[in-house]
Amino acid sequence: MKWVILIVQIMFILSCSAQKTSNERERDLYINELSFINNRNLNFSIKRVASDSCFPIIDIGYRIRVKLTPKQDSLIRKLKKRQWINMLNNNTTDYAANILLYYIHNRDATVLLYNRSLKDWRDGMKNEDILYWDETLK
Repeated sequence: MKWVILIVQIMFILSCSAQKTSNERERDLYINELSFINNRNLNFSIKRVASDSCFPIIDIGYRIRVKLTPKQDSLIRKLKKRQWINMLNNNTTDYAANILLYYIHNRDATVLLYNRSLKDWRDGMKNEDILYWDETLK
């Protein structure tokens, strides 16, 4: 009887550790999939856009355009508020996360024309942008 209880306990412990390993693998895979979100090599541009849905054509300002694969675009649209705020507070992903949020939410990017470099953005706008996204994201 003692052996049966011991075997059941060992099986229980092994199944719990196997589940943890599976969860860790999923988390690592997710982190690897998001590795494109970094300040060094995010490919984006700021474009002047207009609404052509009516006449006369109305200038609606500047918008961010980001070169992403369909999979990357899908991934960033599924991120939670907590994940975005964490990336905005991380020095390796802060600027890229902000640019992606401007892109996803189609926010006017006129101010980024004057704070386009990472240093200028951190010195002049980072705190305001984090507050804005903290209030805007759900």
